[in-house]
Amino acid sequence: QNLVNLLMPLSVQLKFEQKNIKELDKLRNIFYKISIIDSYTLEEFNINNSLFKIYYYGNPKKLKAELLKYGYELINNQGVWQLYLHE
Repeated sequence: QNLVNLLMPLSVQLKFEQKNIKELDKLRNIFYKISIIDSYTLEEFNINNSLFKIYYYGNPKKLKAELLKYGYELINNQGVWQLYLHE
């Protein structure tokens, strides 16, 4: 049986490809606006990519829907979660 403890946040590690530092800063501000996100850490960073660990309440579908409201698409690509600016 798959049970979800609603009192404990789930975590997901996601990769974001940014074109510049402003895109990264904008994304970090959006994480604060999404109420189901409890916290996040920036685990890796380089000129092109960032790797975040997100702690959130709910399920992945809910997180995907919340990010889409702000113009970001969350896709699971063979076990690797990637976040794209939805254009």
